[in-house]
Amino acid sequence: MIYFTSDLHFGHENLIKKGARSQFEHVETMDSILIENWNKKVSDMDDVYIVGDFCFRSRYPAEVYLEKLKGKKHLLIGNHDYQWLKKMKYPERYFKTIKDIAYWSDPRYQFTLCHYPWMEWPGSKGEHSKPGYMIHGHIHDNKDHMAYKLVKANNIQRLLNCSVDINDFQPVTLGELIVNNNRWYERYF
Repeated sequence: MIYFTSDLHFGHENLIKKGARSQFEHVETMDSILIENWNKKVSDMDDVYIVGDFCFRSRYPAEVYLEKLKGKKHLLIGNHDYQWLKKMKYPERYFKTIKDIAYWSDPRYQFTLCHYPWMEWPGSKGEHSKPGYMIHGHIHDNKDHMAYKLVKANNIQRLLNCSVDINDFQPVTLGELIVNNNRWYERYF
């Protein structure tokens, strides 16, 4: 199985004051729920694409969290990942791949993964033989963000936000990602 997630922000104390995370009284509560939700869904045989911002300003090194999480992890580097990645001695112990951008396709679709949302990507306009999905993070559950407003105003269907903030604080499949994004953008079809 393939799962997608982003913006976990393990250890980020100030983030629990915003949006959907305001339900967490302490950062330790948020961290433990993120780990529990992840491990309920993901097996060690599954691939998980972390589309940026794994942890930030945590009192613990990223390895503490990574050792607790199941699955084969792939990191798409987000704006808050550079600091902790520089401190890691052997990131390849924890990640199968580490990239800024990833592309791949399956028999039906092509995929572009990047922490930052794009307005156009391979397959977004029907210019390729297969339709393309752009899977991103970065904007959390911020409906004031310019990217949210552009996607909603233009009804862009295959630009998908995989932030835990709109995906019930868990990694999700492509199908779940589509359903959750339709709900978040209030699209019904």
